[in-house]
Amino acid sequence: MAPSKKKFKVNGYRRSVRLMEKAFRKNPIEHVNDDCLLQVFSYLNLKDWIACEQVSTQFRNLITSTYHKYKVLDLVKEEWSTLAMAKIICAKIGPYVQTLRADYSEKLPPSDFTPLILIEIFGKCHNLQHIWINDINLDSDVYSALRILCERKQENNFDPIKSIKMISCGVSDLCDSFIDFIQKGHIESYDLSCNERITGRCLSFLNNVKNVNLNLCKIIERNHFIDFCGRNTTLATLRIMGSSNWDQSCINIIAEKLLNLTELALHCHELMDIDDVSVLADLPKLVRLEFLSCSRLGVPLFQRLAHHNRLKELCWKFYSLAKVLNVDELGIPEIFSCSMKIRSLTTYANCRDDEFSDVHLREATMENLQKMHISHTSVTNEGIYHFILAHPSLDYVDLSYCKHITDTFAELIIPHLQDDFKNLLIDTTGTNMSKNHQNILFMLK
Repeated sequence: MAPSKKKFKVNGYRRSVRLMEKAFRKNPIEHVNDDCLLQVFSYLNLKDWIACEQVSTQFRNLITSTYHKYKVLDLVKEEWSTLAMAKIICAKIGPYVQTLRADYSEKLPPSDFTPLILIEIFGKCHNLQHIWINDINLDSDVYSALRILCERKQENNFDPIKSIKMISCGVSDLCDSFIDFIQKGHIESYDLSCNERITGRCLSFLNNVKNVNLNLCKIIERNHFIDFCGRNTTLATLRIMGSSNWDQSCINIIAEKLLNLTELALHCHELMDIDDVSVLADLPKLVRLEFLSCSRLGVPLFQRLAHHNRLKELCWKFYSLAKVLNVDELGIPEIFSCSMKIRSLTTYANCRDDEFSDVHLREATMENLQKMHISHTSVTNEGIYHFILAHPSLDYVDLSYCKHITDTFAELIIPHLQDDFKNLLIDTTGTNMSKNHQNILFMLK
């Protein structure tokens, strides 16, 4: 009797299942779908990707089809440092990379790392738009490679480099190849901070720049800076703290020419005239100010800031080379009544312990304040408690190393954290609050 069609179909299905199980046991990875494999590959670095390409045709096709999504090349994260590997990787993802990060500020570069790796990257990654290099000594060959990259972009109408950071890289603008790169770059944002050999000569070749950071470039010449301000009136962000050649003429040129500034960071020494420094408050678009002073220059400046009521972020620090001033001389009352619009306030002053009065906190009128940094000050439990209650928009308060903060403050504020201030984070590191209460504050967040 011939078998029924139904029985034949069942036997055929079982046979197919057995064949599939056998094939799966032989090479199970081939039966994993592409989405799962991509999720696994996302935990690997580029060096591992290239190794995985050799496993099978499926792996190779899948990996090569995703290289176009690789927009950021982070040398620290990738953990490779040989020129041979740089050539292989640049051949794979070079046309797609838009951002290069080589930030070795927290981790030393590998012993075999050489600037030739950067030169290889600049030669192959013609779509680079953002470059961040930190704590790597650069030489003239690197600057030449950057200049060639900029020229190639102009010739082929590629998107230009928009921002470049060379932080603590031993940059010197007395090097002609660096100046050649600056001339060809036409870059909108420069960060050359912590390069002590920057004299300001490079500033003479910058035009239509939007953001410049020259913090701790100590020997910038005044004439170069004044000339730069006159040609870059559209500048939006300027950071120039730590220059030993800074004087009143620099303050005047900022107030006169840089009317589009929204962010400014500078420091002033005690030889400057109080009234001349306060003219910075008249900058019509200024919303963020970072101010370092060693005298009572802050008082008239803060008074005028309070009058204009435009500032949204204020970071003010005081240091003294010879004496300690009281809070009224420093301008602390003016700080806390400075503006109704301030959202972030950071203040640190070298005051005597008994002179940072809670009265200044209680009289604050910053209704929109979201972040408050008053570490290393002498605020008390009652003072900061009333301050927090008066500012319902707060989401962060830094009280680290405020020695008068104890468990009493935690007991006062905890009921409010459960109801009215559910998103408020309070940093009590280094205070006299017990670990138990610190943990409770953290857990409530």
